[in-house]
Order: sequence, then structure tokens, then C-alpha cells
Amino acid sequence: MFFVMSGFLVWQSAVSIERRTGSFRVYFQNRALRILPGLYTYALLMPLVLVAVGAIPLQSLLTKDMLIWLGSAAFIVPGYDPAIWAQVGTGNMNGHLYTIPAEVSFYAVVPVLVLMARRWGFRWVVVALSAAAIAGPVLMFFLTGPITVAVHYTFLERAGYFLVGVFAAVYRERIVLSARAFVLALAAYFTLKIFGTGHDWFRVVQPLWLAAPLGYCMLFFGYRGPKGLQRFTSWFGDLSYGTYIWHVLVVELFVWAGWVGHWWQVLAVLCLSLAAAQISWRFIERPALGLKKDSSSRAARESSSVGPQAV
Repeated sequence: MFFVMSGFLVWQSAVSIERRTGSFRVYFQNRALRILPGLYTYALLMPLVLVAVGAIPLQSLLTKDMLIWLGSAAFIVPGYDPAIWAQVGTGNMNGHLYTIPAEVSFYAVVPVLVLMARRWGFRWVVVALSAAAIAGPVLMFFLTGPITVAVHYTFLERAGYFLVGVFAAVYRERIVLSARAFVLALAAYFTLKIFGTGHDWFRVVQPLWLAAPLGYCMLFFGYRGPKGLQRFTSWFGDLSYGTYIWHVLVVELFVWAGWVGHWWQVLAVLCLSLAAAQISWRFIERPALGLKKDSSSRAARESSSVGPQAV
């Protein structure tokens, strides 16, 4: 879902900003403001939290492992887990963060795709992303070593999901959203997921098979879903990125403390993760996003306020 939404929203942002400004400089600035402040805050504070709760000793902050961790985060490849916190839960604090470099690699290629669509037509964007959607899983399936690591940390492994998001962004007005099609797409997704998972061959075709029905379900729910959810996000803010970054730390600390096996612990993990996300949004992410010089969402609000003739 994350990669489909990224394809949908990032493509729209790149096209909109380039059309208004004539370059992609502001686009890259906006992407940096969305990703880096939250990531860098996590990289600095997470080890301090571990020290504060007694999970690792204070002197571990001055080790080579800690320097490597901070360097990997600084270069937006935050998948490294130092040995100093190997005994904290499962020791895997940062495995989920592989999606950040994967996302950033997609940010980098989107301007090329936008220019390709302008010069040769959008069909060549579909061809390029389709080729990537096939090549990435094939390389992951048949090869091992550095190549598979590189594919895993770039958009190639999940290019099929990005493709569906980009396609939906371009052809949104032509896609008919109906409840019957939503139910069929949902049934197709779960059928493929349930009966395909566990088979080696499914790893190769998974992005292509699952992305289309999943993308339609997301598009339908996004435009036809309960309006109350929009009011919820407007009130509490965008907690998605903060929850994504911090929730694994909360889980690992609960495992380290032995707080597992009861329903209230699951509820506590959820509440603490959302609380961390709220702090991240209020004090880190939202102030950083306020530094944007231009954004597609702001332009949309201004357009709607001045009316179509002025646009």
C-alpha cells in the first residue's frame, strides 16, 4: 500500500511542481523535507532511548558501531543494526527502514519518467516501469549477494506497486470506481495472496499480480471511503511516517522487557507508537514541512479558493 500511494502522490507532486516552476529543484527540496527530519531525529534519539531505559550502556554511544549507524542514517541507508543492541528484543531495530532508500530511489527516477512521458508519451513510462517490475523480482529470485541487496534497497523490488500508483495518478478520471469492482478486486487480492504465498514462483510475479487489485481497492477506498477518516487525520495530523519510524523500537522494547502474550500489551504498543508519532509530527515533521517553498497540495488549495477562471 505504501509503494502504491507513493507512486500516486509523488508522480502528481513532480508533475505539478515542474509545471509551475519549470524545474525539479523544489520537488527534491520537498522530498528531503518530508523524509530527512524524521529520519535524522530517530537516528539520534533512538540510541538515547535505549540508554535511558537501561537496554544498552551509556559508553556504547561512543563505539565504532554507533558511528556506522549514524553514518548509514545520514546517507539515507538506515538498515544497519549495531551489535551493541543485539540483545534488545530481536536486535532488529531498523530492518523496516529499508523502504526509505527504496522510496528515495523512486524519488530520484520520477523526474526522468516525467520528462520521458513529455517527450515520448506516457506509454514509455509504463514500459520502463513494467521492465523494472519484472527485472527486480527476477534478480531477487535467481541471484544472491550484493546484487540482491542493491535491488532490495531500491525501487526495483517493488516497481510493480509504484507502476500501479503512477498509472492511477495519470488515468484517475478514467477509472470507474464501483462497489462491485471493489469487492471483486478485494477477492482477487486475497485469493492471490493466500494461495500464492509460500510458492517460490510467486515471489517473481507477486508485484505484478497483487499490485493491480490492491491499487484499485486503495483508489476506491480513498475516494469513496468514510469521510470521517478525513476529519480524523485533519484533527490528529499525519501520523503515518512517525508511526512507521518509531513503532518497531516500541515493539522491541516490549519484547526485551518480557511484556508479551497479553492483549493489553498489544494495545499499549499501539498507543505508545501513536504517541511517538504525534510528537514526531507536531515538533519535527510539521515544522519541517512548513519550510516548503511550493507544494502541489498548497497549489490545489489556492486553486480551489480563487476559482477556475483565475487558474
